[in-house]
Amino acid sequence: MITRRSLLAGAALGLTAPRHQPPPPLPPRVYLGLSKDIGLGGSARIQAFYQCNLAPVPCAGPRPTVNMEKFLLAMQGQFVSHSPCDEITESGFFAFKWNCLVRADVNSAGGFTIFGTHAGTFAYKDTCGNIASGTMDGTINCGTHRAPTSETCEVCRLTNQFEGLLKGKFTSGPLATQYSSLGGAQMVATYFGDMNPGWPVPGTNPPLAADMALDGVYIVSC
Repeated sequence: MITRRSLLAGAALGLTAPRHQPPPPLPPRVYLGLSKDIGLGGSARIQAFYQCNLAPVPCAGPRPTVNMEKFLLAMQGQFVSHSPCDEITESGFFAFKWNCLVRADVNSAGGFTIFGTHAGTFAYKDTCGNIASGTMDGTINCGTHRAPTSETCEVCRLTNQFEGLLKGKFTSGPLATQYSSLGGAQMVATYFGDMNPGWPVPGTNPPLAADMALDGVYIVSC
């Protein structure tokens, strides 16, 4: 244990305390365009379906009793490069596993109005031998491309839609070894997709398919 007394004694003998060198700075980072079209297939497993009375919630707004649903979703499939935005144009394999929590209220058509969130992990492997993994977090059936923005193609409550943010790192292959100074090249991208035939509800468990657009950046060093 280094104390003030030991430092003074060391100074009298011409000794100095060891200095901790700061880590070397990371090299400048560079962005490459990432743009993939992904076709997915899979299934969901409902874990819980429960009701909650919202009357105690403060502030203005309706206070109904709502249905909540928790389910696991696992999907996988192939991706291809989307021209002209993709700058590492390999095709490959993509898979994800999500934990989903949604509100599922009975609507006037006899079905369910569903919206909520998802969070989970992904795996990515391309034809160049690059392997990446990371996280996915986002929303289900929550439209943001709506007024008052210049994008008015959505409403606030959508059907069979998901979007979110993907973050990952390459752990094997050329993009991992070439950019080892960064711990491997990285990926940051937003995604948007359509679920078919729809989100699971009690009493149904059909096979699911989804089309997903993934757009963002690869992060490499200069």
